[in-house]
This record gives sequence, structure tokens and C-alpha cells, in this order.
Amino acid sequence: MITDQENWEIIKKHHVYATNTKKIFESLTKMDIVVMYLIPKQISGVYTISNLTSSKKVMFHNKKYNYYFELTPKLVPDKPKSIIKKDRFEFINKISIFKNTSHWGGVIMGKSILEITEEDYNLFKKKINNKY
Repeated sequence: MITDQENWEIIKKHHVYATNTKKIFESLTKMDIVVMYLIPKQISGVYTISNLTSSKKVMFHNKKYNYYFELTPKLVPDKPKSIIKKDRFEFINKISIFKNTSHWGGVIMGKSILEITEEDYNLFKKKINNKY
């Protein structure tokens, strides 16, 4: 799941995320594990989708959404983990959705939720735990 700094503060405080895309929302299931990607180039946490319905109709900084769902924190570092230049290409090239692309930022541009593999999740988890 992709967010910016202002919305990240709302997500952390209220443990809620949202989308306007029905197709994306319907692809989610309770207990899905999600990685929060914080623009620019940071991993800010791992959550579990705890409820696909939410009474928390919080106002995100950029707009109101149609589909709200609740998250339970699983692994959230005190500070987001930066994907810094020295490890960016090695780390990013291992993530399946970024393989064979020269501009990995373009893959996520304009999207709020992307599906990743379990192997990708494990790489992000290692990054958060400072083991990558």
C-alpha cells in the first residue's frame, strides 16, 4: 500500500486505509498482510487487514474515499526505513513487481495498492528489521 507523509500520520493514528477502486477493494481479504510504502522511497510498516468494513471514515489529507478498511499493526518501526542509494538497486531488483524495469518508481506511480509475493514481503520485513 502506498501513501505519503501526511496520510501516513493518519494511518498510524487511526489504523485505517482506504481506496476508491472497487475492484482493488474486492480483491482484499481479512488477514491479508500488507507492506506500507511511504513516498519517497521508504518502508514504514507491516499491517494485517483486520476488518474490511470500517466506521472510521477519517478524512485523508487529499480526498475522501469510498472503501475504508481497518489495519492492525504487525511491525512498525519508530522511523520509516529508507531505501537508500547504496542498497536501492540491489534491494529493488529483488522485488518481483520491479524486475526488468529501469524506472521502478513508474511501476507504482498513480496506484495505491499493489499485490506482492510472499518472497517480496519477506524482503520488506528484513528491510524493516535492519537485516537487509
